[in-house]
Amino acid sequence: MTRAALAAAVLLLTGCATVQGYATCDNARAALLLAQRAADRLCPIP
Repeated sequence: MTRAALAAAVLLLTGCATVQGYATCDNARAALLLAQRAADRLCPIP
């Protein structure tokens, strides 16, 4: 499982938890940025 897939799984399993700490390469960071934006839309945290 790639880090991006692992981070996406963590995001799905933890709901609104931030997973940016798992990003270690450019592709993972880009994927996590998109995932974080989606999470922010679905789970707005003040």
